[in-house]
Amino acid sequence: MNAQIPKGYKMTEVGLIPEDWEVKELGELCIKIGSGITPTGGSKIYQSHGIPFVRSQNIGWGRLRLDDLVFIAKEIHQTFDGTEIREGDVFINISGASIGRSAIASDVINGGNVNQHVCILRPDKSILNPKYLNSIILSHLG
Repeated sequence: MNAQIPKGYKMTEVGLIPEDWEVKELGELCIKIGSGITPTGGSKIYQSHGIPFVRSQNIGWGRLRLDDLVFIAKEIHQTFDGTEIREGDVFINISGASIGRSAIASDVINGGNVNQHVCILRPDKSILNPKYLNSIILSHLG
């Protein structure tokens, strides 16, 4: 016997949702989805000042961990087309022991870059709030 669908809800491929919701793929809700780049030379090129360079260890469970933030030279930054951080970007670690950790970019790292172990999700803020996206990623559903 089929369970009764409550009034105001509908059954979809992801389960029961409110009637006025739509099922969308993340790519339909984001302006950008992509990982960063690790510069040639690795840690040898890191500096104590310059352009912020976010690594997987800087992404905590819902917050940035910037106590060991490193920096790269402006000249290196300019070669990293497409990996520049904007405030409100959502980061998710995509490799290693910290896979799945997620945090939101703050103004402190705005204009920086991420390495290859971090994915940038840039939600279209007119349809998806970065805080909501980050909460979903960190939930049991994410």
